[in-house]
Amino acid sequence: KSKFRRICKLYKIKIKNHCRGLREINMNTALLSGLKKIFKEYGTGVFDNIKFVGSTLGENTAAKAQPEYDVLMFCLMADYHKELIGADETVRDSVKKSIAERLHSNEGIYAGLCNNTLDILEAALFGNEPAIEEKTTESGMPQTSSVQEKTESTDAVVAAKIEELQAVIAEYKEQNARLANKITHITKQRKQGHNEEPMLEEGIKKTKNKLITSLVFLGVSVVAIFVIYNIMNEKNISLLNENYRLRLENETFMSLEKQYENETSALKRQYENRIITLEKQYEDSKKVWTINVIDMKTGNTFLYDQWVTRPGIPLKASDVRYLNPVFTYNSPVTSSLTFYIRIKDSAGTVVRGNNSPEGFSYSSQYQVTRGTSLTFDPGGFGTPQGGFYSSGTWTIELWGEGFCLYSGKVKLE
Repeated sequence: KSKFRRICKLYKIKIKNHCRGLREINMNTALLSGLKKIFKEYGTGVFDNIKFVGSTLGENTAAKAQPEYDVLMFCLMADYHKELIGADETVRDSVKKSIAERLHSNEGIYAGLCNNTLDILEAALFGNEPAIEEKTTESGMPQTSSVQEKTESTDAVVAAKIEELQAVIAEYKEQNARLANKITHITKQRKQGHNEEPMLEEGIKKTKNKLITSLVFLGVSVVAIFVIYNIMNEKNISLLNENYRLRLENETFMSLEKQYENETSALKRQYENRIITLEKQYEDSKKVWTINVIDMKTGNTFLYDQWVTRPGIPLKASDVRYLNPVFTYNSPVTSSLTFYIRIKDSAGTVVRGNNSPEGFSYSSQYQVTRGTSLTFDPGGFGTPQGGFYSSGTWTIELWGEGFCLYSGKVKLE
């Protein structure tokens, strides 16, 4: 029912509900003739234009045919007429029965009214007008009074629905007035918009200029960034090259430093070994060269080492009692040494006494002092009365620790 009402409202047609109490309705000849006229002029396709059919029939149909008119409009809106047109004559009755049952069960319309409306539609489409049934009473007389009462009741309902339709039309007029006001308001707004178009275009132009300026600035910024990036990239590459060069130099320096350390270590070991060798040689030299005799002078002494002729003065052989040499020396150490003196004549014969050491004339124990240009007196060799030495050149040798420390000659007149 709600769907039926929405469709009818769309075409400005108000269909009222019919109660189930209607039992006796005769076919309306005015509605049938109207349908036939429309069908004859426009054909079956006209029934698809419901608005046209409804308005045409509504003007020529009496109020007492309003129930059939309403049901007919619903049948056209629900396309039931197409089912009827498409049905063969042999099955047309069953199709009408099916449509009537759907109208009765779904919409609550009285079955007799449905059958009567479908008979009118069939008669308009196919030209076979059904016989009008006349209900009689038990005595055999037509029930005209009952039908008349039902018709009068239907007329009252139609009058009420007309008033309702007029109210709807008034409501539509009010809606149309409001719509006209809205259209006027929109038209004014459009005119105002046309007046504001130059200002809007000016604003758009300014915005466009600002946008272009921003784009230009953005382009310049991009170019600047690109240039700065290239400069920084070049500097970065230069720094990387410099870093690589410094790293190579550092590696070279580290290699040279390692080589220097190796060479230094080798030299250190070499000098340490040299120092050890020199120290050993020094120690050995101390044993051999504890004293370095650099000069000798000869004198003549008497008993208790008293000088008759001091060292360095020429001597006569006849005057010499004890031939006494005095040695000048340098010494790196202070040490007590035993010296051996060998006196040889001009023939090379060593003069010896009874207590002379083997191979030497005499020996002497002396405390050597560390220093330079020092002298020591080992004592003399001879006799107290003299006459031991003959004239000629005599040789005096000083020995110590198995080495000849000094050898000198003295001439006796």
